[in-house]
Amino acid sequence: MLALAARVNRNWPWIFPLLILLACVFISGIALVSQYVGGHHPCTLCIAQRTSYVVAAVIAGAAAYIGRADEQNLERCMLLGVCSLAFMFGTFTAFQHVGVEQEWWDGTVFCEGVMADFVQESERQRLGFNQLFFMPEMTCSEGTWSLFGLSMATYNLLANFGLMLFSALLALVALRDILLSDTLQSRSSTESQ
Repeated sequence: MLALAARVNRNWPWIFPLLILLACVFISGIALVSQYVGGHHPCTLCIAQRTSYVVAAVIAGAAAYIGRADEQNLERCMLLGVCSLAFMFGTFTAFQHVGVEQEWWDGTVFCEGVMADFVQESERQRLGFNQLFFMPEMTCSEGTWSLFGLSMATYNLLANFGLMLFSALLALVALRDILLSDTLQSRSSTESQ
């Protein structure tokens, strides 16, 4: 499996970053459809979990664009590593959310909408922060949706963790290919002298 990934990474270095980008768009689309069509209002941690997908989508898009040159380069490798770090943040945030839902620990101040007391209603509406930060329609401890007994936060945890491992693996494969090509080039230049 790793050999196949390495071969695809060498021949089409843009394909895996593009898959990461598409996964981010798909997952973000599901969250937005759930919110605006399904009526499942997000809590503060739900909104925070979306950050990793937006950041990773931008970075994966840049890595796919750099990969169009059909060559192994360190910039693409580094972008995939940063993409993995974005998913690590998402994994941590989703794990925190699952813990709050399962009552393993308490949520943050923002989870309960406590900050609404400090900002006037007219100011919140003007800023457009009413739902995003100050007055969530639900607390982080309530899951609005579940499938097979798992909440959306749990599925988000699994998706972030899987994408984190996938992008880290791609970064390592790309780095290995760069190091191998540099080693082969230095050997061939040494032998030609």
